[in-house]
Amino acid sequence: MHGPAFRLACLTFVLTGCVQVRVEQDPSLALGNWSQWNGPNRDNRSNETGLLKEWPPEGPKLLWKTTGLGDGVSPVSVAGGRIYVYGYREESEFLTALDGTGKILWSQRIGPVEKEFPGMRFVCQRAPTIDGDLLYATTTGGGLLCLGARDGRILWQNTYGAFGGQRAYWGYSDRPIVDGKLLICAPGGRTGTLVALNKLNGAIVWAGSELKEPSPNAAVITATLGGVRQYVVYTLAGAAGIEAKNGRLLWRAARTGQTAVVPTPILCGNLLLLSSGHGVGSHLFQIEENEGRFQAKELYATKAFSNYRGGMILQGDHVYSADNSGRLKCAELKTGTVVWQDRGIGQAMMIYADGRLILRNEKGTVALVEATPEAYREKGRFDPPDKTPSSGFTFPVLAGGRLYLRDLDSLLCYDLRGPDFHLPDPLPEPPAPIEAPKPAPATPPAVFSRPPRRSDAVFVATPQDIVEKMLELARVTNEDVVYDLGSGDGRIVITAARKYGARAVGVEISERLVRAAN
Repeated sequence: MHGPAFRLACLTFVLTGCVQVRVEQDPSLALGNWSQWNGPNRDNRSNETGLLKEWPPEGPKLLWKTTGLGDGVSPVSVAGGRIYVYGYREESEFLTALDGTGKILWSQRIGPVEKEFPGMRFVCQRAPTIDGDLLYATTTGGGLLCLGARDGRILWQNTYGAFGGQRAYWGYSDRPIVDGKLLICAPGGRTGTLVALNKLNGAIVWAGSELKEPSPNAAVITATLGGVRQYVVYTLAGAAGIEAKNGRLLWRAARTGQTAVVPTPILCGNLLLLSSGHGVGSHLFQIEENEGRFQAKELYATKAFSNYRGGMILQGDHVYSADNSGRLKCAELKTGTVVWQDRGIGQAMMIYADGRLILRNEKGTVALVEATPEAYREKGRFDPPDKTPSSGFTFPVLAGGRLYLRDLDSLLCYDLRGPDFHLPDPLPEPPAPIEAPKPAPATPPAVFSRPPRRSDAVFVATPQDIVEKMLELARVTNEDVVYDLGSGDGRIVITAARKYGARAVGVEISERLVRAAN
């Protein structure tokens, strides 16, 4: 059985039968999941498959272009069928929500305009963090807000100054992480570089007072090392591990950065790769644990590849870096040896999906490159229409087979779906209304009760290879009728009908999942 078991049959779709009920996908839903900075796992990777392997000379199909977002270089976040993005206009910063057609649904003021250094705007790129019905937003000036994803109402807010925060030279660029009941933020300063908040009301749970570096420009990531859940924070002084349950400093990896360290750390097992520009290069550390004590051992330091804007991807045993030299380089993670390099489209931001790298350079040109240690193999490039000189400061985003390119006030959406496109994750529940927060007697922000979700169970997709093995073991033929109660996105009944010619009936309570199946 696929999806939550024993759910009531509210919606039914039938394949290859006498009766067919087919619900077309709602174009207003933005499918896929890119719910925070650098994607679902903060590694600039998507697990979607069936994307275009090559692009036509004119580039992939442009689905729509929307303007009116406000000036800005922050990439979008996508989840729950909606798109969220920051933008400056009318002397304020706004968080704006759009649907899957690019229509603006709401726009909420979150703070004043902050002056950003023109040549260094990429340092302060931020993206909203989406957690079901909630959005978490930060501002360059140190504002922190929790909003309702449905309508943008501010549920609670605070400032990093209230935590004794110390901004980096270029401004705050924090991208909070939701970890269970905690919201992990990096205000920096005397209270602690990291603080853990109750994600529902913003109250402090702990402050990591053993580490008091300024707020980092690089994103914090989660890790489990030596069996201990922790957060890896990367500053100008190096990296550190902070224990998740209490904020205790576990280890430090000393490394001196220059000007700004921006790339998100790359973690592979207990190997930690740190990179930055301005002549510093890349360092690989091994985080070792012995009887509860941790230490960071440096394995190599190299200037053979370096990155200062954040365009680094780990794929297999190799790292791909849009290097400071203006070349795309492929290097062995464990040795730092560069196995190939090519000028390609120059310095670029990039993401990974379905065996390909998607790069966007300083001038806005976008390229598709095969992610292989064998050689540089470009599979297409194009220039978006009316691109601005600063468009390449922004990371591309991939969700639901769609490529989102932020270009200051504009957002462009391209279709990258191939004939075998597969969305591995279930369509998230759309945000439900949130009850108005009730004032709390405590000083921190108002407390509110998170409403129940619209369904009482979470749909978890069965991997396609398991689906096919199940049907094979069941010896399904074209004379069978296959029923799936709680059919989710329909992959069992669809596979039974397409591969074996069976009459297949799926029963599903969620209209959205029925749409996804069709």
